[in-house]
Amino acid sequence: MAPRLRQELAGIEGVRRLAHFSQGFYKLHERQGHAWITDLRMGQEPHYTFSFVVARRNGEGWVPVQPQGGGSRGDVGRALAWLWQRLPGRDIPPPF
Repeated sequence: MAPRLRQELAGIEGVRRLAHFSQGFYKLHERQGHAWITDLRMGQEPHYTFSFVVARRNGEGWVPVQPQGGGSRGDVGRALAWLWQRLPGRDIPPPF
């Protein structure tokens, strides 16, 4: 996570709440002028269950927005097939 982005978004309530909820297992990133926070505990890169827009860029700063979900679920069938192969310990690359 970019330290600068983390610092810029530190005062935003949606960031503080999800950072606490995720017990520190989260990432922040910017995409198309929006700040996203993602809980890294459920999912697999780049498809996570909990991913939210929490702010939009306004010039050099950020404006908080009501958190909006938008995480991509990916191909669930492929992900489950991979998971079943991984359960007994097979070391195989992720499907995405």
